[in-house]
Order: sequence, then structure tokens, then C-alpha cells
Amino acid sequence: MRDISGAKNTPDPLRNGEDVNDLMRVFVGSKITRFDGLGELFQDIRRIPVSKPVNTPDLHLTFVFLGEVDAASVDRISSRIRSLELRRFTVKIRGLSAFPSPASAGVLYLNLEDSAEIRYNHMVLDSALTGFTRESRKFVPHITISRFRDPVNVQDLEKKYASIQWIEEIRSIFLYRSVLRPEGPVYDPLEEFQLK
Repeated sequence: MRDISGAKNTPDPLRNGEDVNDLMRVFVGSKITRFDGLGELFQDIRRIPVSKPVNTPDLHLTFVFLGEVDAASVDRISSRIRSLELRRFTVKIRGLSAFPSPASAGVLYLNLEDSAEIRYNHMVLDSALTGFTRESRKFVPHITISRFRDPVNVQDLEKKYASIQWIEEIRSIFLYRSVLRPEGPVYDPLEEFQLK
């Protein structure tokens, strides 16, 4: 899949056989494969010196963040997810926003229209993975497209790209490993789970 973000992507140490820490940062999410209208947006993001854009093949919706776990825990997490009846759903992209606010952004993201299916999948996953989940913040469906090393005012970007929108049907979720790098995280799918 072609990356239009311009973000640097460095080799994965696990795939190169290098030594890595026993603990892995993992989360459950769904991959986004359409990037309608994002080419110009990523060009604008790269002009911001403190930006760390996400590689477009890594764009995803996070359902639950599980933090650092060992390999045995990853196996247990996968087993629990396989036992769940999770629903297919549709993501509806509607413009941009930012955390904590567009006037002082640390994270720039694509707005997602909330839905009963997204809420259901989050609730089921969060309940099934109790004991592993590490996210205490309220669940806000979104797709992160860039982080910023320092707060940035992105109100102009928010207005410029308010018309970005598309719809994509999601048929699977992934257990991801997050590898933190100075230029930004890389997300490595560990296992895919088909939705019903």
C-alpha cells in the first residue's frame, strides 16, 4: 500500500531478527485503507516543523489500548478476541479536529461519525480485556493523522479541510504492536480478526 504521508518509515527490529525488549505496547484497532483527499493535507502537515505525521498505511481506529504486555499475555489477549462476536461497521469520515483543542493541538485527527456498532465493539472489547486495558480516558472514535512535539494552532487546517469526507466498510480488526520511534510510532499488525 502506497504511503502518501511523507512520514519516515524505518525497519522493524522484530522483522530483522534484532534483540528487542520482552514487553510489547499493544492495542486493538481497525485499519483504514482509503485516503480520499489526504495528499494535500499531509503536504500541509509536513510544513509544520514540529509535526510527526502517521504513515498512511498505519491509519487506524483504536478500540482499546492495552499498554505493555509480554508474549504470553499477547496469546491470552488473542484468544479472548477470537471468542468474541464483534460486528462489521462503517466508518464515516467528517473533517478534522484535534486534542486537546484545535487552538493548541497535540494530536490532529480525522473526525469519525459515531455509531452503535463502533460503540458496541468498543464495549465488548473493553469488557473482555478487563485486566489488560490501560486507557482511562473516555472513548472518542477518531483516526490520528499527526502528533506534534509542541502545541500547534491547527484552526486554519480544520477550516480548510472541513469538507473531507468518505465512507469505508470495516470487515476486520487487528491486534497491533506499537513501536515507538523518534520520528513517530510504527504499527505492526500481530493478528487479524474477522468481524461478523
